[in-house]
Amino acid sequence: MGVVAHVGLYCLLATGAVTAQTVLQPGAAQEGLISPAGDVDSWTFEVKAGDSVVLRAGEVTDQGGTGGFTPAIRLFGPGENLLGSSTANLNAVEVAVIATTGGTFTALISDGGSYTNGLGSYRLHLAQVPAEPVVSAGDEGGPLVDGSITKEVATAVFA
Repeated sequence: MGVVAHVGLYCLLATGAVTAQTVLQPGAAQEGLISPAGDVDSWTFEVKAGDSVVLRAGEVTDQGGTGGFTPAIRLFGPGENLLGSSTANLNAVEVAVIATTGGTFTALISDGGSYTNGLGSYRLHLAQVPAEPVVSAGDEGGPLVDGSITKEVATAVFA
């Protein structure tokens, strides 16, 4: 018998436990922890068709594993369609999309290292335009005023 090849687009997910879904707010810094090995954190947020979405996850602490911890992002739209992923084996990863349909989006965060058994904490940021951003307690941010100078950065409105 010969070998049968199946060509197509496949999405393989880690077999680790997925933690309960947590609501992600645009602009807020969200903290997460990948532990035990194989853990997958699930974050959800609402999107309208046409919204621009940028998700960034960065390593805060590396707590072990064969190759250490580096975050990975998988972004799913309504209907569990994979819209983008980043597993660059780096300390920070990003996924950017423009929503073609509205609904609940899900971001899965896990270890993106070569061995996928890393443990560590991460910080997750969601930028969503035109959503109203939230400023995390102790973080800098807020409304910008035309022509004002804040920390030597001039702000302006672009048309």
